[in-house]
Amino acid sequence: MPQFRVSVDFGKDGVEQLEVNANNVGVALKQAYEITAKKKTNPVSVNVVRVIEESWETRSPVMKA
Repeated sequence: MPQFRVSVDFGKDGVEQLEVNANNVGVALKQAYEITAKKKTNPVSVNVVRVIEESWETRSPVMKA
């Protein structure tokens, strides 16, 4: 399941960040909305970024005789 990093900026009240496992970006945005509903304040900005893990696999060519 993809992982998203949600950042909600409340201006002078600070920034709340969390990482969410979600099927798509819409579900991650819903988590951001729940954070704002708990604080009962409007955010300055909401950012959702997908966390991409890259792994390197080294392969050498195989010669057939």
